[in-house]
Amino acid sequence: KLDPGGSERVLADDENRCISVLHIREDGCVDLQAVQAYKPTTPCQRCEPGDVLLSKINPRIMRICVVPPAPWRLACSSEFAVLRPKQPDITPWMLLLLLRSDVVQAQIRTLTSGTSSSHNRIKDRDLGSIEVPVPLKGNDAWQKLVSAGGRLEKATLQQYAAMEAMLHCFSDVDSLLKAGR
Repeated sequence: KLDPGGSERVLADDENRCISVLHIREDGCVDLQAVQAYKPTTPCQRCEPGDVLLSKINPRIMRICVVPPAPWRLACSSEFAVLRPKQPDITPWMLLLLLRSDVVQAQIRTLTSGTSSSHNRIKDRDLGSIEVPVPLKGNDAWQKLVSAGGRLEKATLQQYAAMEAMLHCFSDVDSLLKAGR
């Protein structure tokens, strides 16, 4: 069952940044460049690296991520449920994979309410009714989930490193051209 956490509220400032639903890419990465520039006018709920964010709005668009390390403290829109694995053997990456599974996504889609497909939402009280199937520890399915979670974490962190390297290249050339004027 899902149990959302995160109750501290903060405003975006020099030390805090806020993750919006629109900052989550389809691959589960957070667009940190967009997060840095985003200045919401309402407080956001605190989240920490390693928390899993599950969008409660428009669930047909899968917006689920593990909060990455960042140079600022992070918070997120109230349109997210901030989730932490209850079982110590489940990593955030394993939880993300389970939440993205067809069986969990089908449950999420049945819990939506709203006036149109663009304004569908999952109510906080309904999150607890979602059953997240976790394989029994030690069996083959468990080992495959552990392996997939580790591979996803490694690939995602490599993706962030590649994006950071690209941004440094852009910045280096901008600095070079400004210096040459």
